[in-house]
Parts: sequence; structure tokens; C-alpha cells
Amino acid sequence: MCLLMAGAGKALIDYPEDIFPFREGKDTWTGIHDVPCVRVLIIDANIRFAYVSVEAVVLDGETTGKIREAVSEAGGIPSENIWISSTHTVSTPHFFPVEHKTGEENPLGILMNEHFVRAAAEAARIAEKRVKPVRAGYAQGYCTVNTNRMIPTNEGWWIGNGEEFPSDHSVPVIRLDGEDGIPVAIIYNYACELSVMDNSIMRDGGRHVTADLAGAASSFVEAEYGNDLVAVFMPGPSADQGPVYRSLRIERRKNGGYNQTDLQDDGWLLLEQAGKRLAEQIIVATENAECSINTLSAEAYCKTYRLPGQQLRGLPNPLHAPIKEWKSAPAEDRTRSVEIMILNDTVIISAGGLSASTAMHIKETSPFLRTIITESVSGRAKKLPTDGAKGLADEISYERGTVHAKNSEFGKGAAEILVSSLIDFLKELKSIPNSSEDADQ
Repeated sequence: MCLLMAGAGKALIDYPEDIFPFREGKDTWTGIHDVPCVRVLIIDANIRFAYVSVEAVVLDGETTGKIREAVSEAGGIPSENIWISSTHTVSTPHFFPVEHKTGEENPLGILMNEHFVRAAAEAARIAEKRVKPVRAGYAQGYCTVNTNRMIPTNEGWWIGNGEEFPSDHSVPVIRLDGEDGIPVAIIYNYACELSVMDNSIMRDGGRHVTADLAGAASSFVEAEYGNDLVAVFMPGPSADQGPVYRSLRIERRKNGGYNQTDLQDDGWLLLEQAGKRLAEQIIVATENAECSINTLSAEAYCKTYRLPGQQLRGLPNPLHAPIKEWKSAPAEDRTRSVEIMILNDTVIISAGGLSASTAMHIKETSPFLRTIITESVSGRAKKLPTDGAKGLADEISYERGTVHAKNSEFGKGAAEILVSSLIDFLKELKSIPNSSEDADQ
């Protein structure tokens, strides 16, 4: 065990005003509602570790590598001990890798990826300056602004409010206090796609950039506590989880029908209220967390699994409407890497694309006192040519033909194989204290 040290920083991502408007049709962007951020948490105990949270849809490999270099240099952190996470905020523009962009968008994509790197470097520099002795505590809130987003229609399964299906409403919170008892950082986890304002067209004819649900919640929490506190969001499994209220909403009707409505500018009130509700439960958990831990043993691992593959029909997203008749087409096996961080008796598992029910099963069967599941991060796992980037649905999703199953690079049974193997690995780790190493399979 080593004395626990930590520091956190935040920096705004620069979205130049002169880039608006850009793109055409339904994906036209005309302005900014709130500016997304990069938040960096540095933990220093027996290892020096950083968690980087970027409020963006996705980061390409080149940008992720540059962020890793910048954070490593700013914080003196070994590159293998840096977890980089995009919050998958789909209410921000996609800046795809260069090969997926048009000639006109290449310069903008390159520019914005540079701004992601600059914000990460600045947040890491701030976090490094603030590193000091801290005490840690854990508690859990409960918030119902998320719901299962898979719904049956007379045209096949689609995206909406499937409130009769499983959701994880828990809000795990780790509180880090300075020696004066004032919180310096809050880490929270929640299973919900950040899409309250996704695809909602404002009255000016375009979409507006926003950090969406977690961005609003973090901002409310940071305003509540002040004193440079940073509220870091670890996205929970969101493949089948979305906001209860969305500005652009699919409404289920009789006889399996549905229709779509868009609140446009009025949707910002939904975002504000949902963000405040989530923030309230983060604050409740924070206030209930007893910060009694001042020493820490931190261990990082990764494990790569080979799983049944499935043909993915079209990239990046083959689904624009429900499909009644669908059959999974097998493909060669694919790999999925799982990153694991053990902090004393708490384990944080990064395993992207899981359903809520699968993630809840892992938490229920984990041998650790506390288990937090987060979406995929870029950590120490080596990128393989067979790595699957798309979701890992449970068996019932394949039987139903949900969007989660159709939009997956993995076949039926893959999630169950991963869970069984992962639980066995966690049991091994539980019995081998203080032995950090890579373990590939």
C-alpha cells in the first residue's frame, strides 16, 4: 500500500465559430449550445495512472496516440498506465479518421483532432499541478433518467423507450478529498447513451454541439462544489441504454406502430432537467461517501478474448430503419480486449458494447467488493487486426433481432463466452494480490 495522491484538471475543446455551418442535410451543424471538455484524473500510488475523458463521439487511432503522448509528457505517466475514453457523446459531430472524410472535411477533421489533443494536454498539466494527498470514499446513487432503448414495432425492433426491458439505474461514485475534507475530484459511472439532443434540428435549420447528459451533470456538480473540483464521467454500458426523454423522440403507438417528433429548441429544457437529476444523485452519493482510504494499491491488467464473429453489413452504421426479416451471418472469429484496473477492493472493468443485463450480471458475480463497468478505453491492450469495434449483444438480442445485435461484429453467444471467461479471470486476480501484468488469450 502507498500513500494516495491525486489531481484533476479540465480544459475546453476549441470549436472555432467560423466552422459553422458545415455538412448538409440532417447532419448540418450550425452552432454550439455548450462547449465540450476534456477532463483528466491523475492517481498516484504504487503506480502513476491517468484517466482521460474526452467529450466526443469517437477518437481515431492517430488522435488517441497523440493524446497519450501529450498526457504522458504533461503528467510524467507511463503510456501503458493511461486510459483514454471518448464519452461517445453523439450530440457532437463525428470527426472520422482521414480515410472516411470527404476532401472538404479533411482539414476540419485534422484541425478538430488537434484541438482534442491540445485540450487533453492542458487538462493533464492542470491535473499534474494539483496532485496532492487525498482520501477516497465510495457510495452509490440511483437515477432513472435512462431506459432500455430497444423496442418492438410492427416493422421489426427499433430504437425508442423500451421501459419494460432491463436498465441499470445505479450511479457509482468515487469521491476524492483533500486533507482539508474538501472534494477535489468525483468519478461517476452511468449507463446511458449521451443523446438527449441527438439529431434534433434547431429552428435555425441545424444541429447544435452539446456535451449532452453527462456534460450537463458534470457541470452542475462542479458548480455545486466549486474550488476547482472536477467531475469525471466514466460511461457505463450504453449499447441498449438511452435517455428517457429525448428532443427527437420515437413514440410507440397501437398495433406496433410508431411516429417521430422533434421538440427542436424546446429540447434544451429536457437536457437541463435530466442533467440536474443525474447531478443530484451524484451529489447524494458524494455526500454519503465516507473518505477513509488514504493508501492505495493500484493494479492494471488487460485480457484479450477470441469470440465468434458476425458479418457487419455496411459501415459505419448499416441501420436507418427497422428490419423485420434479419438473420445473423457468421464470420471469422474476432477479438475483444478488456482493460481492468484494481483499486484496493474496487475493480473497474472496461468492456465495450455490452448490454445492461450482461453488465449487471458481471457486477453480481464479480468476486470484488465493488465492480464498476465502463465502455471501451484505449489502454495497455495491443490493437489487433481482428479487434471488433461494434457491440457485444446478449443472446436474446439476436433472437429478437434488435439494433444492438444487427449492428455488431460479434455473433450470438459471444457476450456469454466473454462473461464466463472474464469472471474466471477476476477470480484469479482476486487471489493474486499486487501482481500487475498483461494476460492475453
